[in-house]
Amino acid sequence: MVLSTLPTLKSMHMGWMMAIYGITLILCLTSTGVTTTFAFVSRFENSKIFSKVENPVKRRMAISAFIIILSMTISLDGLTNIIKYGYGYCGYLAIAIVVVPFLTVGVYKNRKA
Repeated sequence: MVLSTLPTLKSMHMGWMMAIYGITLILCLTSTGVTTTFAFVSRFENSKIFSKVENPVKRRMAISAFIIILSMTISLDGLTNIIKYGYGYCGYLAIAIVVVPFLTVGVYKNRKA
């Protein structure tokens, strides 16, 4: 059984708390978007792809716009589908990257030592 925040507040007749929850949620989403965009800009602003743009402000704006558009495009699929399929594929990828090398190279190194 899942107790979601908004239905719980609605059943408790706390309309004022629902407004505060909405404002807080928007602020959280905004701060997450800003920090994520900043991290991507600082990571990719010196990459070879964007080296043709000489003006650093325009380069940063282009990277920011690309990240925002990419994020919005991915979000159109829905968070449930992203989690459902993304985590599954990450698990398969982890088998190939972590488990198989551990079982082959790790076993070889342990027997060699």
